[in-house]
Amino acid sequence: MSELEKSDKKEKALDIILKNVDDKDFTVALQKANEFFKEVFYGHSAHQIHNFILNDRDFPMPDDKYYQAMMEAHVRFDELLGISFKIKRLDCDIELKSIDLEELSNKNGDGNTYDIRRREIQKQMLQDDARQLIFEKESVQKRFSSLLREMGEFVKAVEFYRGKKQFNSYDEKEQKSWEIRARSLKGALPLNAQYREKKELPQGDN
Repeated sequence: MSELEKSDKKEKALDIILKNVDDKDFTVALQKANEFFKEVFYGHSAHQIHNFILNDRDFPMPDDKYYQAMMEAHVRFDELLGISFKIKRLDCDIELKSIDLEELSNKNGDGNTYDIRRREIQKQMLQDDARQLIFEKESVQKRFSSLLREMGEFVKAVEFYRGKKQFNSYDEKEQKSWEIRARSLKGALPLNAQYREKKELPQGDN
């Protein structure tokens, strides 16, 4: 963690925003909103994943849920890799800003009034740029944690439905799956009743 990041922990995003706000009512609203944000849950819960994303209407058979869970896990794995590199780049950018700020602070200027004012503005701009990068990194890290948790739930689903598959290939299961969906839409078959046993759903964290 850079020196800028350590010092910036003392000044939260809300504090920086409030410095630029003169409206008292808006200030109060921002403070209340900030309290709400502390309770925000990022991403999908285990319940949402196993009951709504891997739902019975779109994925009526264990085979459907197995392949969909694999795809969902793969998508999140790819995004996690991308975010990992993004965090590394942000770390480098933050460190470079810290070096630039240190260099500017230690640099001997002309000593005239204009030069002093110019350097103070440049330092402020570097500090603001660094803060923006730090807040971006914090946001990306929250997304990373959310994706990691979601991927874990989809991996659980893959392992669970692997043992319940009825077909050996994706193409084989597709034909049967579409037959079930078509019959369900016509009302000829109770929607996925033969596959709907809640007690057998993989158990995950909320």
